[in-house]
Amino acid sequence: MNRILMNFTIAVLIGILIPPNVIVYAAVFVFLAIAYIFVYLKTKRHFILVLCLGFFTGIFAASMAQEADDRPLYPYVEQEIPAVVEVASNPVVTENYTKFQAIVRSANGVDMQEKLIMYVYGDSNIKANQRIAFSAIKIKLPKNMRNFGGFDYRRYLTGKNIFFTANAQSKNILEIQDYPMNFRRAAVKVNAQICTRIENSFDAQTAAVLKGIFLGDKTDIPDDVIRHFRDSGLSHVMAVSGLHLTMLVMLIGLVLKKVPRWLRNLIVVLTVIGFSFIVGLPFSVIRAGFMLIFLILANSFYQENDSLTNLSAIALILLLSNANVIYDTGFVMSFTATLGIVCIFPWLRKLFAPSIPASIADCISITVAAQIGTLPFMILSFGQFSFMAIISNLIICVVLPLIFLFGITALILPAQPLIYIGKLCVWVLSKWAQFCADIPGQLLYIPQNVFVLVGLFGFTVFCLTAAAFQNKKVLAWCLTISVGFSAFGCVYAILPPANTEITFINVDQADAALIQTEKGDAFLIDTGTEYAGENEVVEYLLRNGVYKLSGIFISHFHDDHCGGLIPVLETIDVEHVYIPDTKDVGINQYTLLQYAEKNDISVHTLSKGDTVQFSDMVVSVLHPESGEQADETNVSSMAVRLENKDVIAVFPGDLENDSVLENCKADILKVSHHGSKNGSTQEFLNKCTPEIAVMCLGENNVYGFPKQETLDKLEQFTDKIYRTDLNGTVQVICDDRNYFVNTLR
Repeated sequence: MNRILMNFTIAVLIGILIPPNVIVYAAVFVFLAIAYIFVYLKTKRHFILVLCLGFFTGIFAASMAQEADDRPLYPYVEQEIPAVVEVASNPVVTENYTKFQAIVRSANGVDMQEKLIMYVYGDSNIKANQRIAFSAIKIKLPKNMRNFGGFDYRRYLTGKNIFFTANAQSKNILEIQDYPMNFRRAAVKVNAQICTRIENSFDAQTAAVLKGIFLGDKTDIPDDVIRHFRDSGLSHVMAVSGLHLTMLVMLIGLVLKKVPRWLRNLIVVLTVIGFSFIVGLPFSVIRAGFMLIFLILANSFYQENDSLTNLSAIALILLLSNANVIYDTGFVMSFTATLGIVCIFPWLRKLFAPSIPASIADCISITVAAQIGTLPFMILSFGQFSFMAIISNLIICVVLPLIFLFGITALILPAQPLIYIGKLCVWVLSKWAQFCADIPGQLLYIPQNVFVLVGLFGFTVFCLTAAAFQNKKVLAWCLTISVGFSAFGCVYAILPPANTEITFINVDQADAALIQTEKGDAFLIDTGTEYAGENEVVEYLLRNGVYKLSGIFISHFHDDHCGGLIPVLETIDVEHVYIPDTKDVGINQYTLLQYAEKNDISVHTLSKGDTVQFSDMVVSVLHPESGEQADETNVSSMAVRLENKDVIAVFPGDLENDSVLENCKADILKVSHHGSKNGSTQEFLNKCTPEIAVMCLGENNVYGFPKQETLDKLEQFTDKIYRTDLNGTVQVICDDRNYFVNTLR
């Protein structure tokens, strides 16, 4: 079949993704024009014309996609304003706040309709489908990407057409009203009732997993359970998608087996539509729902059902309605997984058919096809791949239908045997996910660089188009080259850099810096908070192929400097940990020593005058004196000086009276204590005379850092002042005392 719509959709996608640059547009236009003339003269076909139209349609769609500064709420960012909001999702209640998706109906007296994510602090007892009047809410822009290659929450929400978040205090609630019911609000209410029914029928842990499976609600699932499902390649079980709709349709077909076909199909269509609204219309369900409906309609009218055309039509509608959906992970994963199944499953099935039972061959083929389809985007988004995904998904074919059968039946008829069987199935699934996730070496962390991504995208594209290759040798060569590119990229990532690099990782209001030398040494100075250590530091290391550290230096035992140490030690191979030689300063130091003893990690105490020699770098300790004890831990911060042929840098931790430091002349300075007024004394700066100054601090932090007087003093010595709150990641590349600075923004 000549899939004009699919070709048009691909061209639209390219038009949306291509950088908005006149020169780039002109170059693509010239290329397409020449290609069109060449193809038309050879074949008399207008194939390239379709691509041209699609490409410029994509450019138009991208230009029409709104950003935050186009929205009526934008002038109120970082302001507190009165507002009336509608609760548009089931609120998630935590210890400190209630979180929900809201629709702003009026703000500062101006009527509008703006979606945002709302956080209400304090005891509020907020429920779905309420209209709440606040005397004040604070409008904020969502957090954007912190570090190179990291998660961009702002872009993620933009893909869902959400451009703002808002904070409010429960004491600022003026009035709460129940909102008149409509179809969407009824769906939210049904969602809440299903959650309540699940919670009343099952124990807490089983209920949490069932809410994830049935509704995609992972709120109450413990972090370790979510990690098990993620690391075992079973995350899709907790993200409502085509798999769940298929199970639901199969269950309906089983119950309504003797109902006339037309009536059964009608019930299925209505159920799919209703279920899609109940779970909040995620893109995976929209895609799967439309494809199921198209399939039912095609079968009802005895027409051919072309999955690729259907998939292209759904993607095109979503892209033209909001081009920003291309940045939504759910949209990308859902469509690429389905594309993989449609294009790759048939030839994989033939490959496995002779030697494997049909049911197992189908399960393996579908899983592998979906994995290949999503592979480059999985690495781009998460930087990891589970070797156990193929095996772990085999049990899904058996357990998930049982969970749907007995779980839903138990909710309708809450008989104890049904509840017990449903609980047993969930237990089996959870234990299986844990078993697969904990197998040593099954989870592969893949670095992100252009070679890896080009190779993986090439591999996926060639697999998707394998059926069209007449010469299988050419296909084999293409696949081999793609795999070779990826392998080269992985090797390239773990090679030492050409020059010494100092990377200040953005860990919000905390400190963490990675030093890599050209001789292959890599070490950290501080690790940020526990959350930052797990979600920023470890992620940054793995994304950049740093799987081993020669050491970690902890300046002092405040959470914002040492909190991330344990998560780093749990994931990365660390040879030594260095801490200041001070009297016991509390629970953080005790926790480290206990963990180190249990896991045979070498911990060394350092004081003024000590040095640590790496292959091509010396780390000299400038402070504290041996055995120093202070009421305030900052006072006893370990200050270090790094030196090799390329770099001299000083890291004073949170030392406030830094005038006590000697031998501190340096070209690069990590500014003390996040830019507070108590550090960076004039006496110290006169000794240091930095060429580059870097501040590690959080955006709009409550301390008001950096202080203006600190900035004024630094500006006497350099105009190269970088801040992680403004610049994101700050990377200094050192080449024979010539410094080149790369920043995220």
